[in-house]
Amino acid sequence: MIRTSRGKTEQLPTLNLLEKDQSLLSTDQWTQISNLIHSYNEHSSLAIIKNYMNEFDRLPPKLRFKINIEKIYEIVTIVYQATETFIRSNQDFASLSSDDRSIVLHGAVDNLSCLGGGFLLRESGLITYLPFLQGLEQAYGTIPYNLTLTVISLLDQDINLVKLTLALFAFCTSTSTIFNENSSLIYIKNHQNILRIQNVYTELIWKYLLYKYRFDQAIRRFTHLVKCLIASVTVRTYLQTIQEHTSSVSSLVQKIEEQQ
Repeated sequence: MIRTSRGKTEQLPTLNLLEKDQSLLSTDQWTQISNLIHSYNEHSSLAIIKNYMNEFDRLPPKLRFKINIEKIYEIVTIVYQATETFIRSNQDFASLSSDDRSIVLHGAVDNLSCLGGGFLLRESGLITYLPFLQGLEQAYGTIPYNLTLTVISLLDQDINLVKLTLALFAFCTSTSTIFNENSSLIYIKNHQNILRIQNVYTELIWKYLLYKYRFDQAIRRFTHLVKCLIASVTVRTYLQTIQEHTSSVSSLVQKIEEQQ
């Protein structure tokens, strides 16, 4: 069962004609899936960004195909803000030591703004609005723009799967984090705990796929998920050269750390 933002519950679709759960998911795992999806729903800025799309649609024809850079940055800022609340609501993140949490936090804001931003563009319909896309390319550069389109094309149509993937990607430490204390001043002290969380979320995703789809479909969707994460990491790498992005990430990280 998935809890919606209105407090109601909805049954996850299943291939089981008897409507009995024969999956490998335990009760605790179902609860964790529900909590992660509910957390995203509670903190998502999708409704706000959809309002921008509706606003563009209501413009007179002569103005509909014009959008300034300030409006682009305004929309992207909303994506960053949603990232902040989503991270702070995650209990696994809160359970990390202060040092490890600080390291993971920097990567999490970057990761979620890239992957989550692409998801919001798709779900809001902004991905179909040419003036916005042109403004996005102008603001962040052609390469990050094209890579973002690739990420969006790889996003699964199963929105609950995407939400679970975002939770996993928040704990991806593939930036410059080093697990060797003698190699860097910045390293994860308890890397086993980080790996445990990653393994828990990956297992949730895989068992969810097996529950909802045939085995061959589950494999294909999981493969596309991996491709999507790799593409998102590549987008993030290029965005490190964009001052507007790095400044927004740094400000969010500082804000979240001050509120811990």
